[in-house]
Amino acid sequence: MSEIKVFGYIVVSILLLSAIILPLVEVFNVTRERVMLYNNIHNSFRAARDSSYTYHEMRRLNSVVFENRFKEGFADTFATSFGINCRDSSGNTLLFEGNDVYNDFIVEIEFGTPIIYDIEDYSVMTVAIEASTRYKFKIGMLVLATRADPDPFQLKCKREFTIRLIN
Repeated sequence: MSEIKVFGYIVVSILLLSAIILPLVEVFNVTRERVMLYNNIHNSFRAARDSSYTYHEMRRLNSVVFENRFKEGFADTFATSFGINCRDSSGNTLLFEGNDVYNDFIVEIEFGTPIIYDIEDYSVMTVAIEASTRYKFKIGMLVLATRADPDPFQLKCKREFTIRLIN
């Protein structure tokens, strides 16, 4: 009889521990995905920055970043890093189709006005990038909770970069 009680205590403790540990694992997954999003935005920015102008264009006075080339380079790198496809890249909002791991991404790119410094012979331009997606929970309890929630959990990342072009 005592063996049955011990077995029952073990089963109940496993159930309670799983109810506590599984949401913690999901929190670690959310943190990991957020770090991946920040890193992918940074890497996509660097690739887009390097592909949006050429050395010949940098040598001319008051050089600028070509925004269409920047958006194309950013979209290609961002889509490749997550294994998704770019659905729409018109305007300053890029839409990416989700897959079985990720939901749809919305990336907004805002270009600042270039500031030209004649004395130092360079120009500076800011680029603000904001990416957001609904997080796809992997644990059953949290999946059910997000289905009932009208305002789902959003992964958001906003970064501002500075591009310095030497004329």
